[in-house]
Amino acid sequence: MSPITRLFDRLKKTALEIVEYSEPNTPNIGLVGVFGYPLLYLSLQNVFTQRYNGIIWYLIGFVFVLPQVFFRFFPDSLRRIYPVYFF
Repeated sequence: MSPITRLFDRLKKTALEIVEYSEPNTPNIGLVGVFGYPLLYLSLQNVFTQRYNGIIWYLIGFVFVLPQVFFRFFPDSLRRIYPVYFF
């Protein structure tokens, strides 16, 4: 077995352990992002006005955390590839 294969196997095992450990809290983390990104944008836009505060980055962050909210409803086929999304 080559060193690269061993490294990949170890990284895969570690990723699966992290996802398994954090699985119960995944929807909660998603809710923080779903509500946090829009609130952060509004507060930075209205309270602390900044020229470089673009809404597109907050929308991208919102879209990336949205699947975490519905993680419990994923079928097994999507749960299997979730570690790839997680990292």
